[in-house]
Amino acid sequence: MLSRFIDFPKRCVRYAHRFGPITGPSMLFKMVARQGQGLVSVKLPDLEDAIVLRRHTTDIAAFEQVFISREYDLPLHSPDPKFIIDGGANVGCASIFFAQRYPNASIYAIEPENSNYEVLTRNAKHYKNITPIEAAVWNEDTFVEIANPLDEKWSFRVQNSSRNSSTPIRAVTVSSLMAEAGFDRVDILKLDIEGAEIELLDAKCKEWIDRVDVIVIELHDWIRPGCTASLLKATEECHYVQFRKGENTVLIRAGRR
Repeated sequence: MLSRFIDFPKRCVRYAHRFGPITGPSMLFKMVARQGQGLVSVKLPDLEDAIVLRRHTTDIAAFEQVFISREYDLPLHSPDPKFIIDGGANVGCASIFFAQRYPNASIYAIEPENSNYEVLTRNAKHYKNITPIEAAVWNEDTFVEIANPLDEKWSFRVQNSSRNSSTPIRAVTVSSLMAEAGFDRVDILKLDIEGAEIELLDAKCKEWIDRVDVIVIELHDWIRPGCTASLLKATEECHYVQFRKGENTVLIRAGRR
């Protein structure tokens, strides 16, 4: 994700527009006013349970992307998707949005980095249809490792695990996730995987991409040139309708919109 720093008064206006003139700014103040690190619980009016975020981290910007900008509010004609993969789930904001919007969907929230995964599991425990998985979405079932462990919480990248890695992380293909979940199609594949789209969308994706109806992907050419080219090559014969929504590129299979 690209960090978008908006000054506090403008952010207050956006929160007020989304959640009301009192609730919205109060919510923002609660998240950003205190000094130091720590957790904050944010209660949204339309959610039964609070969302846990880490103060002074990119958790706040991720929350805003999902619940203020509503970048995963998709124009789908099908009101009842069955299987959603949230690749690069971070702390679970998009998964929670999907769980609330599509209560009958089974949502696999895939997050490779342990500190993010710990918060993800805490947030997901209130939703029976979210399954957190500590793993990376990849082009084969193998092991990877975090390439940049000191970076911001939403910008962790993975790479092939070295032979002497002390912290190998499970990597899993979309085909394997479908088999594990017991579905033969993916209704929505959300990807925010910090450049790993190059690996995921290589020639091996032909095994599963025809079974994905909607792809919502944040492309990271500014990190790894070639991400957009990989997407275009992978989907050139798939008959997707493509458009932009916020920072995401959305592809909806023709006839599914």
